[in-house]
Amino acid sequence: MRQREENILSKLKDRERLVEQAAYEHRQQVLKDIEMIKSKEREVERIKQSETEKIRQELQKVQHQEKELAKRNSDLDQKEKEQELFINKEIQQ
Repeated sequence: MRQREENILSKLKDRERLVEQAAYEHRQQVLKDIEMIKSKEREVERIKQSETEKIRQELQKVQHQEKELAKRNSDLDQKEKEQELFINKEIQQ
């Protein structure tokens, strides 16, 4: 009877160790998965910031080009007006 109790206790302890080992391995896998997710989140954030900066730079470039084109158009309009005035003066003389 005593031997039987010891065998049952031994089996229970073995099962308890197996359960604890499985729980430990599961926790380790969860921690590993969490770290991998955090790493991916950091990478996504880095890519997002990089792309946002590229877009910001491209927008500045386009805005600068728009200003240059507006200035050129204004200069051309001014030259056209000056030429019309010159031609009108020449015609009147």
